[in-house]
Amino acid sequence: GLRRTIDAVIRAGEAFDGDTVDRVLADAWRQAGPRNFLDRCAGPLLTEIGARWAAGAIGVETEHFLSERLRWLLTQRWRRASSALDAPKVVCACLPGERHVLGLHLAATAVALGGGEVVFLGADTPVAELVRAVESVGSTGVVVSVSVGVDSDQAASSLRALAAALPANVTLWVGGAGAAPLLVPASVVRPTSLSALSDAVARLPARAAAQPQPRPAGGAQRRVRKDEVG
Repeated sequence: GLRRTIDAVIRAGEAFDGDTVDRVLADAWRQAGPRNFLDRCAGPLLTEIGARWAAGAIGVETEHFLSERLRWLLTQRWRRASSALDAPKVVCACLPGERHVLGLHLAATAVALGGGEVVFLGADTPVAELVRAVESVGSTGVVVSVSVGVDSDQAASSLRALAAALPANVTLWVGGAGAAPLLVPASVVRPTSLSALSDAVARLPARAAAQPQPRPAGGAQRRVRKDEVG
């Protein structure tokens, strides 16, 4: 079950036994299926690792070791799945000041499982450069991951700037444990789960229209809700 899988991964991580970590994670991916793995194994595992580190039950070296093994597995999976020539392009990035990318790899895997082509920019991406990437590749969606401990005011400000600068027909999703309290424009969507993100990506058009107009500035704002992908 999930509890045994998480405990087995963390025990192996404490021993720096990468082969066992990789085997347990690969077995869980195969047995649960990709979407269930993301929602019911990888996401809870990431939360548990962070909680144990915060409580002092594991050291930062174990947290880093396990995070890198999970990142390696996820990167393999989303690169392998993100290859269709006519797939909608989805830019995955973290906001300025955000250095934690493991949640973004979870989201990138969900994007690939939904049939999207992942354009992965990674950590600490300036808003202007993120928008330039969207326009350059003709992206129809953007995924932003926000971790716990990030500066909420800075993250909210960056999201507002991003939402205002993106073309109106480009969907902006935000997720991660640090996203819930952010006050953001009404156009920003928070998926209820990684599977919901996959479903939403599957509904995207393949390409953004040429030279669409940006969203009007100064739109209504509200806190991100959890029930907005339908």
